[in-house]
Amino acid sequence: MRTVPDERDSNPLRLCFAALITSTLSLVAADTCPVITTQPTNVYTLQCLSATFHVGATGTPPLRFQWYRDGVPIPNATNDTYTAPFAGGHQGNYFAVVEHESCGAVTSLVAQLVALGDLVPPSLKRASVLPDRHHVLLSFWPCPLDAGSISETFKYLFNKGIVVSNAVLQSNTNVLLTTSLLDASTHYTLVISDLQDIGGNLLYPNPTNVCLWTPPLRLSLLYSNNAPGLTWPADGILQRSLTITGVWTDVVVATNYFVLTNGPAGFYRARFPGW
Repeated sequence: MRTVPDERDSNPLRLCFAALITSTLSLVAADTCPVITTQPTNVYTLQCLSATFHVGATGTPPLRFQWYRDGVPIPNATNDTYTAPFAGGHQGNYFAVVEHESCGAVTSLVAQLVALGDLVPPSLKRASVLPDRHHVLLSFWPCPLDAGSISETFKYLFNKGIVVSNAVLQSNTNVLLTTSLLDASTHYTLVISDLQDIGGNLLYPNPTNVCLWTPPLRLSLLYSNNAPGLTWPADGILQRSLTITGVWTDVVVATNYFVLTNGPAGFYRARFPGW
């Protein structure tokens, strides 16, 4: 008696397709549960700086993250990265729990945050004149500055008669100075003294000398003769000269609309700071 083969079992195409489905399903099943691929590592930093931890995990989405410090969940720390904003107040042991609703959770190794004493003095990193030529932005490193220390204007001395009328702390390590008008295309020297950070460390070097350069004004518009009905943008400086190659002087107009009508004969131009 002859046995007829089962075509469904012996067809190579069907067998290959069935094997492919089985292999794919097994891979999906293997990737369902979360697996920690990158463990958090210890962080050593200054007390005044932030500290960031990261955990890497694979698994079928969605994965849920929760960071813990000393066994207590951290509010809103639900991403694969967590940043402690101020290391001095956040020392401790950190770890992350990665959850998946269908197969439970996996916990990372513990990483430690160690905040070193704030012994590094503040130093100037960058100084720049803002386009209005009435402000100078100073950036310091590494720790936040003491707001009271930086607000005393006598600690900032310009040459060439420039006066500092105000000093305000911005973004912890930036100081914004308000000054009298700085001339365009001019080099200035600024001497900074006795600033302190929040740890009481004194500026280094103390004093610090800064060389500043204000860029030239950009020629925007040129008019000749009486300039009837001349207008210009609010941030422009209107100037007048008797000849095109002569000495240009600022024209003072007491109006908020910046309009000049029937000005005296000569050449007029509007120039803009910061270019």
